[in-house]
Amino acid sequence: MFIPQRRLFAVLRRSTVLSLLLCLGCSAQSNPQSGSLDVNQRIERQVHAYFNVPADVNVKIGARTPSEFPNYETVPVTLSRGEKSQTMEFLV
Repeated sequence: MFIPQRRLFAVLRRSTVLSLLLCLGCSAQSNPQSGSLDVNQRIERQVHAYFNVPADVNVKIGARTPSEFPNYETVPVTLSRGEKSQTMEFLV
């Protein structure tokens, strides 16, 4: 049975990405240092990484409050640089 090269490449790429995500998820759960970091620091690092926020932008994490969804909290995150600022709500 002949599998086109393009399709084979797509299947290999998907399986590689899936394996990488599974490994990252497992390592995040088993990392003993992750519990020692403050939750707000972890949220700040995740915002910087996910949204590619420049280093000169200040990220301020507000107080967590219960959300309308069970087992989740709402966290206000304020991004500011100079006179400009923007606040967004995230679920944690």
